[in-house]
Amino acid sequence: MGWIVETTSADETMAFGKMLGAGLGPGSVLALRGDLGAGKTCLVKGLGQHFGVGPAEVTSPTYALFQEYEGKPCPVLHFDFYRLDGFEHACALGLDEMVGRVDGVSVVEWAELIPELIPRPVWYCCLQVDGARRRIYLHRA
Repeated sequence: MGWIVETTSADETMAFGKMLGAGLGPGSVLALRGDLGAGKTCLVKGLGQHFGVGPAEVTSPTYALFQEYEGKPCPVLHFDFYRLDGFEHACALGLDEMVGRVDGVSVVEWAELIPELIPRPVWYCCLQVDGARRRIYLHRA
């Protein structure tokens, strides 16, 4: 069972992210999938707002690989697997011990590139762009 949401602007995608954040808490994992420019970081900006993190603070961790935002009641841990060379590379960087930390909400962009690093249970969120619309598929596994 899953949900499908359509958004037509960055503001709507952020609003959905904020609403999604209300259902997440410490230890939650959200695995994001979508092409470049699909709105993954935009969704995380909204999610961060639920935890008191301003949208300007949330940036794509493509080059940093990981960002931690101080949120309330817990931090938001934002990962990007796009530039990693697989499971061993992620483990060498210590990401295997950080994804799914019980004291924070983990959000992983490009999670499908290293699926063995994603703990269960997990929320999967796939963003697809169709013209001006974003279709967001969400399900739990």
